[in-house]
Amino acid sequence: MIKKFNLNAWNRMIVLTGIFSIIISSFVSALAVGGIENEVLMYPGQILQRGLSIQNLLAGDGAVSLEGKIEKGIGTASFSGSNKVSIPAGDYADIYLTLEVPANAVMGTKYLVKVVFYPTSVEEKGAGSVQYAIAVGKEFNIVVVEKPANVPAVEAKKTGISIWIWVLAIIVIIVIVWWILKKKK
Repeated sequence: MIKKFNLNAWNRMIVLTGIFSIIISSFVSALAVGGIENEVLMYPGQILQRGLSIQNLLAGDGAVSLEGKIEKGIGTASFSGSNKVSIPAGDYADIYLTLEVPANAVMGTKYLVKVVFYPTSVEEKGAGSVQYAIAVGKEFNIVVVEKPANVPAVEAKKTGISIWIWVLAIIVIIVIVWWILKKKK
């Protein structure tokens, strides 16, 4: 004999909401951003490059295209390269930021940086399921600290030809002159 379940309206709504949530969650693009700690310690005048790793946790065949925007901390953070990326399902991509503290920054000052990645498109491959992507972001503070005593001053980049190239060129010239003189004899 089969027993009938007597579900009142409230229980039916809870069960239907749970089933609907499970079905819908299979169509939503899950994105995660990480890679920079919550507080980045920097001294006045310091410039650092840090990477954000964005992961597309979607389990299908589609890719999501994102465009990054710096919403807070525009003076202290900028994109090192492109702010646009396309990430296949189940994969990740790195986007780099250049962080810069003004030379006249006061010790203990905190600069809030907020980077948000907005979806520009979600590519679908498969049986016509509709996928949604939401904006994801990372928020962190740049904290100004005193410059450590053991940090060397940044040396200006030298331009021109390296000494080893000059040494190699002189050796080649000597060998060519020796070879020419040997042929004349």
